Formats: sequence, C-alpha cells, structure tokens
Amino acid sequence: MNDLPETPLAAYKQIIDELVEASTSIDPSRLSETSWFKIPPEIDSNGLLAVFGAEQSEILENQYAEDRKHKIDANALLASFSPKQCAVMARLLTDARRSGIHDVLARLTWWMEVRSVGLTFEGTAMPVDLSGQGLHGDYIGRLSNWAWPSEQTIQ
Repeated sequence: MNDLPETPLAAYKQIIDELVEASTSIDPSRLSETSWFKIPPEIDSNGLLAVFGAEQSEILENQYAEDRKHKIDANALLASFSPKQCAVMARLLTDARRSGIHDVLARLTWWMEVRSVGLTFEGTAMPVDLSGQGLHGDYIGRLSNWAWPSEQTIQ
C-alpha cells in the first residue's frame, strides 16, 4: 500500500492493513534455499574504529560477528530440513511474527486506555479500536478478513 491516506480514519486503517500485509505466511519452499539469510562480509575493524572510537567499535564488532555467525548457523540448519520440516518451521515463523505484532498492538492499546496515549494524523486524533477489541483486535480481525465498519458507524 503506497497510497497516502487523506483522513485520520484512513490512516489508521492503512496502518493496520499494512501490518496484516507484513505478516503474511512464509513460503516453506524458501526455507530450504541455502541463502535464506544473506551473509554479510567480514567487518572492517579499522573503519569502525575511525568512526566510533575504541569502546563503541568493539561493541559493534562483537554484535556484527555474532549476527554473522547466527546467520551462517541458521542457513545450515534450514538447508538440512525436509520439506515437512520446512512447512512446520514456516508456520512457526509466521505465528511468531503475528504474535509479536499482536503483542505490540495490545501493549499500545493498554497505554491508550490506561495512560491516555493517543495516535494522531496531521494533528487530529485517529479513531482506533474499530472492532471494540483494541488495536490488536482490529489486527486479528483483519487477518481473518473482517470487513472494516462503515464510516457512518464510526464516530
């Protein structure tokens, strides 16, 4: 979705729908590819040192090396999977992504209800919680092809 919303309601709907789109299922056949995770090149320690200084460079270098090793190990594991194992892993990864999005929206709903936090679009409050079940309810509903309520029923 690249259309720019024109109203606070349209902006809210677009946010939720983009989250739904971002949580589509992972294709199990992609998991057996040997390049699921792109392996970054070795890090240039001198370049980091010149930009960040010694302490920050060491932290970044360690994080980078750990991330690189994780991707190499993950690729090796995924390459060893049978088609059935790929299907199971794809479902687990999709569920984890959806669960993470749900949990963030649930926490935002709590903040909105308990701590008076709000979402605005161009300075105007967005209508949210159109399902009556929180932002996470709107997300789960849209995942299940729930139709947005008509604009006449939204205050």
